[in-house]
Amino acid sequence: MLVRKHLKLKSKKTFSFYTHTDNKHKNYMKMRDEFKEQNTIRQKSDDKN
Repeated sequence: MLVRKHLKLKSKKTFSFYTHTDNKHKNYMKMRDEFKEQNTIRQKSDDKN
């Protein structure tokens, strides 16, 4: 999302900064989703017991 808006910037430093933050955000979301899935699986296994 961030990257597309700032593609027009001529400075490569700012561009790499935005790509970096965007990637970090994606990784965070991915980790969060995986964490949620693990929690739901754990809850389901607890319900069975």
